[in-house]
Amino acid sequence: MAISSYGAKLMYKNTSTWEQVCPIKGVPQIGGEPEQIETTTCDDPVQTFIDGVQQQETMSTTTNYTKAEYKKIKALEGTEQDLSIWLGNDGLGSEGKFTGKGKISVYVNESEVNSVVEATVVVTPTTPFELEDDQE
Repeated sequence: MAISSYGAKLMYKNTSTWEQVCPIKGVPQIGGEPEQIETTTCDDPVQTFIDGVQQQETMSTTTNYTKAEYKKIKALEGTEQDLSIWLGNDGLGSEGKFTGKGKISVYVNESEVNSVVEATVVVTPTTPFELEDDQE
């Protein structure tokens, strides 16, 4: 059975408790494909490869801009944080907590007439984001 993005959260550890960074409008990609290292020799009829380092690019999502949320996120910038992306319709990460370390940044997006002003929140991973062990 599938799950929806309803209840997904971007969290950071504030001392010993997890707090929501901001309400997010989507779930960013977590992880990526491994780089491919070519191993082809002149004896091979086709190219051959082995896995290399796994890609893990920045994780971006949007939020509705408010001055308070913007200032809260800005206060987290420049320092490595314990971060987690929680999945599950209950808002508690019952379908998975992908946790790692990273740095957060935020910027205000362009907007059009009669539209919501949004901001983009960017997580730059400094460690892998992995599914917590206590998750089934």
